[in-house]
Amino acid sequence: MKSLLTFLFLFASLLAGFGQTIEYYKAGTDGTTQKVYAIYSDGSQKLVSTLPSDAVFARKGGIVRLPYAPEPKRVFNPQQFGLNKYFSDNFRLSMDYNPGGLSPTQRKAFGVNLFNFWSISDTEKANAPPGSGMLYLTESGVHGSLEGAGFFESDLQTYYNQIWNALPGAGNGANPGAKYVIFNIEVSNDWSRGYYAGNDSKWPSWESRKDKRIICESDGVERSLEQIDQQNLWSVEASVRRANRLVLLLKVLKEKSAPGTLVSYGASMHQALPRKDFATNNNYFLPGTCNVNFIPGHSGNTVTLNKPGGGTGTYTLTGNQYSNEDFMTGYYYLFDKDLAQSDYNDIFVNKVAGKTNYPYLWSKLLIRHVVADEKGYIQENRRLMQAVLGSKHPIMRMQEPQFEGDGIGLYDANGNFTSYVQSRITWDSLQTNITGEEPPKVHQPPYMNYSRFMVTRFFAGDEPGWGYYVFPPGNPNWVRLPLASVPQFNHHWHGMTAIIQARHDLQPYEKWFAGSTLIEDPEVQINAVGAFTAYNGVEAYNYDAGVQGVQKPAYMMRYKTQPNGDIRVLILGGMNQDWTAERVDIVRAPGGALGGNKFKVKLIGPAAQVYEFVVKAGDSNQTYDAQPSRNPQWEKAGYAGRVGVVTSTTGSTGTSCDYSVTTNNITLGCGVTGTLTASVSGTAASGLTYNWTGPGFSASSQNPSFTPTNVNGVYSYTVSVSKSGCTPKTAVSNVTVSGCGSGNSSIAYNKPSFDTFDYSVPTAGTHNVWPFFDSRLHRNVPIGDKVVLENGSIRVEIWKNFGGAVAHVSFPGGQNIVNQNDWGRGVGMTIYRGGRTRQIESQNKEIQSQWATAEGAGVGNNPIQIGDTFDNPAVVVDMWYTSTTCYTKSVMMNWAVRNDPTDVVLEQWVSISGAVCDVHVKMTHNRVNDQTKYEAKSNEYPNTIVNAPYKYNAHVDGNGNITYLTNWNQTPVSMGQNWYAMVPDASPASSGLGVWRAGCFQTSQNRYAPDDTASDEFANPANYGVANQSMIWDWNGTYYDNYKLMVGQVQQIKAWANSLPDPRNTFKWKFNSRNGRGYYTYGNGIDTGYPTPDDGIELQVKNPSTNFVDFHFPHVGLVASSVSNVYVRYKATSDWPSSLLVSGGRTGQTDIQIAGQNITVNLTCDNAWHTLTIPVSTISGWSGTIYDLHTTSFNVPSSARLKIGWVNTANTDPEP
Repeated sequence: MKSLLTFLFLFASLLAGFGQTIEYYKAGTDGTTQKVYAIYSDGSQKLVSTLPSDAVFARKGGIVRLPYAPEPKRVFNPQQFGLNKYFSDNFRLSMDYNPGGLSPTQRKAFGVNLFNFWSISDTEKANAPPGSGMLYLTESGVHGSLEGAGFFESDLQTYYNQIWNALPGAGNGANPGAKYVIFNIEVSNDWSRGYYAGNDSKWPSWESRKDKRIICESDGVERSLEQIDQQNLWSVEASVRRANRLVLLLKVLKEKSAPGTLVSYGASMHQALPRKDFATNNNYFLPGTCNVNFIPGHSGNTVTLNKPGGGTGTYTLTGNQYSNEDFMTGYYYLFDKDLAQSDYNDIFVNKVAGKTNYPYLWSKLLIRHVVADEKGYIQENRRLMQAVLGSKHPIMRMQEPQFEGDGIGLYDANGNFTSYVQSRITWDSLQTNITGEEPPKVHQPPYMNYSRFMVTRFFAGDEPGWGYYVFPPGNPNWVRLPLASVPQFNHHWHGMTAIIQARHDLQPYEKWFAGSTLIEDPEVQINAVGAFTAYNGVEAYNYDAGVQGVQKPAYMMRYKTQPNGDIRVLILGGMNQDWTAERVDIVRAPGGALGGNKFKVKLIGPAAQVYEFVVKAGDSNQTYDAQPSRNPQWEKAGYAGRVGVVTSTTGSTGTSCDYSVTTNNITLGCGVTGTLTASVSGTAASGLTYNWTGPGFSASSQNPSFTPTNVNGVYSYTVSVSKSGCTPKTAVSNVTVSGCGSGNSSIAYNKPSFDTFDYSVPTAGTHNVWPFFDSRLHRNVPIGDKVVLENGSIRVEIWKNFGGAVAHVSFPGGQNIVNQNDWGRGVGMTIYRGGRTRQIESQNKEIQSQWATAEGAGVGNNPIQIGDTFDNPAVVVDMWYTSTTCYTKSVMMNWAVRNDPTDVVLEQWVSISGAVCDVHVKMTHNRVNDQTKYEAKSNEYPNTIVNAPYKYNAHVDGNGNITYLTNWNQTPVSMGQNWYAMVPDASPASSGLGVWRAGCFQTSQNRYAPDDTASDEFANPANYGVANQSMIWDWNGTYYDNYKLMVGQVQQIKAWANSLPDPRNTFKWKFNSRNGRGYYTYGNGIDTGYPTPDDGIELQVKNPSTNFVDFHFPHVGLVASSVSNVYVRYKATSDWPSSLLVSGGRTGQTDIQIAGQNITVNLTCDNAWHTLTIPVSTISGWSGTIYDLHTTSFNVPSSARLKIGWVNTANTDPEP
């Protein structure tokens, strides 16, 4: 007797003469005859065999899994699962990840069928077929000037005017293919007094807005904001105003769009791991209900508003943003991950060879119950939709490829939690040449992405409106670039391929889903023993009020009756278990459905698995079985499905694809032409086409000639080699450019003419190999990699895990003077920029409240060279060193926010000579998320935190005498010379650390937890010393600085400092793109930004309601008798006030004293160039050592402009 198993066998062969691939064979019965069918990649089937009539039907189940061959680094090969299969348009897959800029047709061939307009070209956008596109609309483009406070303060008509003018249409106009629209509202989500911090235009200060009066939409009463605060009405009023505006936003978007447009608010009601304590209430994210009863022009729930440009619009506003959207965006990102302590040390700390790669890391991450997590998340949102809205909407699941947070929970060998650390990827292969962006986050393992997609797709069935949206894996501007051209992408992309793998593993059911029935919570007999119980994903995950309980396997079922009466059943399951673990459970439909038949299922490993059964018509109370044997060759820790199969060398058309490509790395001098070489080999290495891409370069020949950029550095050029019917093969050639010197364009702006230092990346020495490892533990983490520079006079150490900053300075053989108790200590740059504290507000990263508020109070947005207050170091992305020099490149951290790398890339060149450590710094800003022009703030330029005994800040006062500052309150004080020293005694012979910087005429001191006996470099007692400097930070500016450190006695440090020239100790400056604005700053004024125009700065009033403008010269230490006049070359518009108040004073005077010492001069305001003579010697108090000079213009209208070309102490252009 022959036994027919309905197990599904997968074949790798192709059927000659057909354009589609055979995906698998299946066997079934039409009631009388048992037949075998070939199932093709487009979902069609062909009868290939009829079984003998005496074949016995067996109650078995099977699983379909396509082979996945994991790609090398920097290769994404979704085509390996087959092309041009059928995928239902009722479920959309959108991926904001399109390396190489494939066309929509090419991407649709492997399963992507919704295209966010970030991921396609402008031409493709204009020609997108109807229904194929998506718009992801950020708040700044929608709310404009109303973003933030204006969203809530404005009346509904004003808000309507803004969105009517700002919103695009979908499905028409410039977006003809767009059907799906998702909003991203980040700033205007909530409203309270705490948001009014005054750090940017989105949320002005409370004092400036507290008297603002509005008509409350919750009760119609006119109140000031202060009255709303006093009466504790924020929550009720915010919920009504938010609902009114967001519902209006959704309705206006649909009004301006083509019929059939689907819109989502952009957030989900539940946004967390499934929690049993959350499942007992109906609380949800940003609640509210529309109320237009107190809005002019209302009638019941309807309001009529005037359209800009004429006409009216009438809208019925009911419910809230969730009840008025067509689909819910499944906005939930997984934050942290877990590792064994030993694996963390190997991968992140010691970086053991062979372990610093994603496949190894993914294999070691502790396993999560991802199936229960995903199922519970979807069920919680559907429960809240039903409970709050009265109906359920489809879900567009939204996922980031990376873990959102940087936290890692560490566990000992017994599985006990030991500590919690913060770490991004530290591998050398992912650090080189990363500039202007955050260090790479950790990508989620393939099995999790695979499982999340499987659960979502299984849940959706064929209900229209569902989908899966993969957010960009980094800067959206990178998503179409070749992988080889983005340094942050130098890794394995298996997590992204896993989504396509899951897409294709479920593809055989794309047509079958229509008409199938979902059983969310089947009954389960756990471990095939005991009673059957039904439970949901939240109960399976079993996380309750912070306590993780014992978890259960998570299952779902789908079934559909076939034309012959058989019932096709799919079961999806998963469990939190080890990669090689097996478990068997029995699953059945509740209430005796499906004839009471049961299904015995084996789960292998933790990933989602889908089994198929065919229940024979008439069967009842039978047990169907699916317990396949493990095949270790198909398994890989960290992955899902069938993994490890070698990619076939045969293409989709039967063409041989046995060819490979390699390239050569070359080094070229500045401006020298070279040749890129692509070497190919293999039996099919003919009939190939070549496509080279690189920085500003493309070519289609095999070995093209090229001339690289004239900026020193290492640049990647990628060749893609194609053959018809085969997946393209790629290789990367790294080109090193050297010899371009200091005159290249990378340092053209803001580098004053007197700064002759070459800020080029070194090309000599040892590269990215740290010579020393310090195993001492600080806060349970090794000090780690470091460089040591030492001669007979000074020892300097640069520590990688402290942002590559100068972490140790001492006399040879002596104790470290520098204190490193936390990652805000040490010697390094600390800057204060203004604006909201977080880099990206929507990430909602934790802020340490003792330091800052979200709105920017306290330190605000505070890039620091060393690290943050949560002990996360700034990541060093490049390093070179010799015996006397060290170069580092790092990404500055945001001090008050947990693991919030800023946009500021800091490069540092350290060298030693004698007892002096010379430090040059270059900071490159790219604050694209906040381009507001903020006023200057005082910066720690640098800070020098030293050990407790060094309690005196020694410096020179206005009379030329050394003074010793201690027990001070950290308020800046003026200095007569540009140096200070931190020493243990108030004596010229006391030895310590001296700091010199050109233009440094302000310092400060403070003692932390005073204790003279606490000399340890990691102790909390310490002393704060700083070289203060007021600076204006342009969002896109580049800044250069040089400071020097010396170990020695106070009197030695003074003599050394006075021997150094100071080109900034002068009232002489040419404003142009090369020099920038220097240390000149403004009060209530702004200029045109970076770079400075070559004909000078142009000032205007920042806040017209306080209509003065101050122009501050840099602080100096000049002998008063050396400066009689200051000359200013200027051009003022006719409406700039002609009267100019000039104030000045000497070192040691207070700001109030200096403000009272002034003269008045007159400007000629005719929009023509003039030279103003300021007789500064006539200012009362112009004596001794001059410290401050500034001007004030009063009653400056917003239209007025004052242009300044140069200032000088002689009546001549200082740089003609």
